[in-house]
Order: sequence, then C-alpha cells, then structure tokens
Amino acid sequence: MHIIDTYNLESLTEVITYDTTDKHCMYGECEKCSKKEYELTSHYRATDRVSYIQWATVDKDHKDNPGVSSKITLKKKFECSQEELVEKFAILLQNFRRHLFNLRQQYAFLRALKLNLPVNDCVVHVDFSENYGCKYSAEVQAVHFGASHQQATLHTGVYYVGGGSAPTTFCTISESRGKGPPAIWQHLEPILVEIRENWPDVSTIHFFSDGPCTKYKQRGNFYLFCTEIYKKGFTRGTWNYFEASHGKGAPDGVGGALKRRADKLVSQGFDIPTALSLYQALSEGKSKVKLFYIPEQAVEDAVKQMPSDIPTVPTTMRIHQVVTLSPGKIRYRDVSCMCSSNGNLECDCQKTKSFTFNATDDPTEDPNHITPEVVQWHSPEVVGKWCALVYDHIIYPGIIQEVNETHCQVKCMHKVGSNRFFWPSKEDLHWYPLQDVLTLIPPPENVTSRHMAIAREVWDTLASHEK
Repeated sequence: MHIIDTYNLESLTEVITYDTTDKHCMYGECEKCSKKEYELTSHYRATDRVSYIQWATVDKDHKDNPGVSSKITLKKKFECSQEELVEKFAILLQNFRRHLFNLRQQYAFLRALKLNLPVNDCVVHVDFSENYGCKYSAEVQAVHFGASHQQATLHTGVYYVGGGSAPTTFCTISESRGKGPPAIWQHLEPILVEIRENWPDVSTIHFFSDGPCTKYKQRGNFYLFCTEIYKKGFTRGTWNYFEASHGKGAPDGVGGALKRRADKLVSQGFDIPTALSLYQALSEGKSKVKLFYIPEQAVEDAVKQMPSDIPTVPTTMRIHQVVTLSPGKIRYRDVSCMCSSNGNLECDCQKTKSFTFNATDDPTEDPNHITPEVVQWHSPEVVGKWCALVYDHIIYPGIIQEVNETHCQVKCMHKVGSNRFFWPSKEDLHWYPLQDVLTLIPPPENVTSRHMAIAREVWDTLASHEK
C-alpha cells in the first residue's frame, strides 16, 4: 500500500531503534527509542478502510459430531481502517525487534564461544532429526497399510572440544518414539561418556539446541540438565537456545547424510525394517558419524524414574540461556551472555535470575513475588482466562486473547479506584510483555452494576506491585 517506504523489516528496525546492539533498545525498554518513529508516506489515509490476509487459529466445528470443535490454522481476511492497521503493525514490529535481537545474539554467542573455546570446555550442538521411516527393498501392497512401517528416532549432533580438536559428529538411534527430557538424556548418555573418556580434562559443557517447549526448553530438561552432568563428572555447564524458528545447522546435515545413506542401501537391496537394523546397516558403512543405539526399554525406564512434581521455572518461554554451577540449581537469562564465552558463568548480566529445584528452598528472593509462570504459555488452555498485569505501575485485570513466545494479548478493564474496574466503551486490546503479566486470577466480582473488584485475598498480594 506504500504507507511506508521500505519492504525491509531490518532497516525499519534501525529507524526506530537508538542502538540495535543494545538489549534495552531492542526490547523496547529504552526511553530514547520510545521517541523514534518511522515516517508514513503521503499514501496514508487514516479513515480509509483496507483489508488484509493474516494467519489465524480458529475453532472449526465437526460436522459429524455437533458441539465438538478443534483448532485449525488458516489464512483469514481482516478489515480495518488504515489507522488501526498502522497500530497493529507497530505492535508486530516491536515483537520483531525483540526477535531480531535474540536471533543475532544467540548466533553471535555461539561463534564467540567456538572461537575462544578453552581446552577444558566442550560445545555440544544437538537436534532431533525427522524420524526415519524404515522400509524394505521390495514390498508387497499390504505393507503400505496399517502400522507395518516402523519408525526410527534419530538424535543428531556435533561436539567441539577446546584446544584445536576436530569436530565430532554423532547420531543416536532408537526404536522409542519418546522425545521428552528422559529420552533426551538417554540419547545424550553415550555422548557424555565418550567425551569424559577421551577428554578427561573437560569440566564445562555447553549445549546448544532449538527451543521446543515439549523437548529441550521445559522444566524437566532444566532439572535433568542441572543433575545429570554432575553424575558424568562435569562441574558446570550452560544450555543455550536459538531463537524460535532458528538453529538449523550441523545436526540437520548429519541427519540428512545418514538418511540418504540408508535410502541408498535400500535401493541396493538391503532391508531396513527396524531401528536396530538401521543402526547395524549404517554402522557397517564408511560413515565418519559416530553411531549409538539406544534400547527402547532404556527410554521407558528413564520415563518411569522421572519425578512427577518438578516445579516450573518462571518465564520459561523467554529463556535462551540456562547456567548451572551446582547440582539442583540454575541461573537463567533472556539471552546468552557474552561473558559465558570467556569462561565467566557467574556474571549477573542480562538480568540473571536464579532457581532451585530443591523443594525446601524458596526459588524467589521475594516471597510475595508473583510470576507469570503459573501460566503455561505454550498451552492454548490459557486463552480466555483472567489475568492481572501491571502497566505504568498500575494493576489491571483482563482476559487473555492470545499468547506467543514473548507477549500476551489481553483485553483489559479500566481502573476508577482502588480495586475498582470497569469495561471501557472502546475495547482496550493490546499486547503486553510476559514479564508484565503477573498471574492468573479468578474472574472479578460485581460490586456495583458497572464496577467490578478482584477478590480481596488476591488483590492484597497484587497491590504490592503498584507504586
């Protein structure tokens, strides 16, 4: 529509940001940046109506089962004024600015760490490859139906040891379809053992992975990370997450190479009907990738031994670095700190927070502190629930409309007095950073025909956040 004069989001970010290398600026926490705006062209007409297409998640009713619906994602047409469109774009641009900083910071940290890697440090970059569909060299028609084709789980990666050692690629193969924290650490077991045996001086280990909330970035993996590495003889470590939708690299190359090798063997007449046969077939080749087989029973046993009452780490979805210096305790940040690339894991940069998995310890310094982690942000269950958020040091209740990795869209009430709120005539719907969303709350109660109040016991706890 030519309302702005560029198609490049990165250049637009530079226009509205004082310093694109500073976290405060890119996270929208800088006063100088709040005064910087991009210019609209002469094509802008505030009241003109426009339509646009955007991805949306909606409920779709089942025709054969009335009353039952499921969520589907599709392209949906929206209509609004140019003024409203510009406001929505401004909010999305703020989200993109944070995303861009996280993306650049995580890749820069990995490069700096590998460049300055000490002899007693090791970097391990891991990822689950897409499951390999086992197959025969020749198949009857019936094999194509039902569950005749088994799948093999491939956990691929590469590790780098300081001191000039060549990178080592590896892949663990298992019949188990599990990819949760217990399975992850069963796949990592032979890798950690090999590192300790071949490089006994390595004491610090740095993991890199993407951040799916069902696999690597969740409380179960945080807990196992700060306990399992000590059992293997390491004394400290970090787990670093690439920004959402990024992090592809060497592990994906390992998985692709092994799958192509397996398909070539099948085309030459070899049968690979199981995960074990895949491991055996690949092991007999000349691949330089180190292969390990993980029995399905080992994963099942690990799942049974996993504690069921692991506490949740606050603001999990925002975390991009977890540091452990002692068993059962972690420190975490929004982004990886460059101090870690120089061996300083004790720094407090980037608003470092601490957490302990020992139930007898208080994980927060302030016993009255309320964090948004009572909300599982990766779960669609939070949509439609009431929450309390703080804006300009004032508490507001509202209903959650949508969430993403860093922000929460809330339809808010307005305030008329101490613990007195009302619905405005014009809907107040905005995106708020997750750190500003304090907790879920029960729906406010009517105190007059128009005004509502938060339950007294809840309000007494929340009121400490107002200034």
